[in-house]
Amino acid sequence: MESLKKCILPDDDLNIFNVIPHSSSNMTPKFMKEPSKSNKHNKSILQLFNGFQLIAERKKRIFFLSFVLLLHFNNKIEAQNELPSPASNLMLIKNGSLVIAMDNTTQAIPGYFNLKAYGLINKLLQSNIPVKWAITSGKLKDGIDFSATAQREFPSVLTSSSYNFKAGPFIIDSVNAQNARTIISAWGSNVAVYRLTQNVTVDIRYTLNFKPRIAVFNNGNNAKIHLSYLIEAGFDTSTYVRVIPELQPLNPCQNGSGFSFASEAHWDDQTDTAVSRSVYRFVKNGGNFLAACISIRLYENDDTLHTTGGIDAINDNYNVFAYSNADLPFLQIDGQLDNIGGALHNWYKKTTSNYRSSHYSVVGAPTGLPYETAAGAKCIPNTMSGGNMFYLGGHSYGDKNVNAEINGRRMYLNAVFVPPGAAAYCNLQPLAATLLPVSVRCKGENNGTITTNIAGGVAPYKCT
Repeated sequence: MESLKKCILPDDDLNIFNVIPHSSSNMTPKFMKEPSKSNKHNKSILQLFNGFQLIAERKKRIFFLSFVLLLHFNNKIEAQNELPSPASNLMLIKNGSLVIAMDNTTQAIPGYFNLKAYGLINKLLQSNIPVKWAITSGKLKDGIDFSATAQREFPSVLTSSSYNFKAGPFIIDSVNAQNARTIISAWGSNVAVYRLTQNVTVDIRYTLNFKPRIAVFNNGNNAKIHLSYLIEAGFDTSTYVRVIPELQPLNPCQNGSGFSFASEAHWDDQTDTAVSRSVYRFVKNGGNFLAACISIRLYENDDTLHTTGGIDAINDNYNVFAYSNADLPFLQIDGQLDNIGGALHNWYKKTTSNYRSSHYSVVGAPTGLPYETAAGAKCIPNTMSGGNMFYLGGHSYGDKNVNAEINGRRMYLNAVFVPPGAAAYCNLQPLAATLLPVSVRCKGENNGTITTNIAGGVAPYKCT
């Protein structure tokens, strides 16, 4: 089992797609088998035939590599923005585009933030409508992502006015607006959607074009915590969500669809390896994962993706947080986060440990204390999509409809919409193609191979 922990997509070798030519021996006509030295005419024909085969084989390689590059770069676009100091990606958003507001002012018809906005975004993606996620690089906590004149169209029409959109609004391009309106109207749920009445330049972090598939671990019978967030947001948990039974490792291609995101709500086990290492492989292959409460200690101390040697629980009861990296997707919330307590609600690296360069904090203790309440780590190269390990301290943020607790649910849902890598799950949208063999190296004490397939994603793999 120890070697399985190290089965990862290579960080340092882009030549991971080994194209092996098909054997041509059974394709050669009988009269063209290797002739005797006296049969110069047949030998010349054979050489010409083999030359054509070589050209055809090279064309196959070029076609295959072109497909792989198309898949890779389609999924890598706008993906170099999951570590601190992300680059800007300014885009012109045209008049007539729709904005799903994500702040407490423009998306608060129930009197508090309406989590059904996340469910609507999921519904649009499941319906093959791309959605842009606007996050301004360099903004401070609660800073504005963009300002524009717009008219609210849903759930009721308001006159055009000037709005400041913040906390990571989502945008539907004008060319998709009419198809989206049909879905928005059917969705209902008082989600506020605005139509831009001007062109505006916006910093777009991602153009989402994948269909979320979510795995929720039920270790300790705690899946209900994260399921409650998804249900409140309006996710169809019978279609897009799978509960992973207790002590069962994550199968990256369960039911033929696999997962883009997985989470563990609370698991106080310090002896497991099979489950935690299946998560390690999932993250290293481009999946995104969130651990909460005491399960943070399990996954970090076993897999050490944020640190070099693990963490210790601190659990100080401070009620004022310091926020950092407010321009990263995980922290797209409006207002404060509540300190809800729990078996692990803040932590710090062990004295013999250091934070990895791919680690960053988003919510921590007040100035002067180094403890963390929420953090992320980019566990694969930042030029690739996915591979994020999110930690969110506290037991359950699902008890009250007050924004400080809703913000905890929002952080979970934000993590759901961070794009996965191409190797995270089986049917990565929007691409679909014939399965093609790919060999990927394993690293560890006992090296082996992972045999997998690309079809707009990755089919089941194993380490041997």
